Amino acid sequence: YLKSSLTKILIDLCGTQERANFWTAFSNVTLILVPLIFALHYRPEIGPETSLVFEMGSQLEYALIGLVCSVLVLGIVLSIFIPRRSVGP
Repeated sequence: YLKSSLTKILIDLCGTQERANFWTAFSNVTLILVPLIFALHYRPEIGPETSLVFEMGSQLEYALIGLVCSVLVLGIVLSIFIPRRSVGP
């Protein structure tokens, strides 16, 4: 979903298509691995009273938190490197 927009921004920031392709691939891996790490960090409770649906929902919650965190960090890092244009009089 973000690849086309991200690639355009990275081409502008990196200067070449090859560099932009590397950072696009790096970003894609980050956007997959961080939510996966968050989801795997969750340990379900085992017991007769626990519901499988709620445990799966909790694991999905951790994965979504990881996805949001990685997108936010990626946005912050990119915004740091985007040059600001000065407003003329």
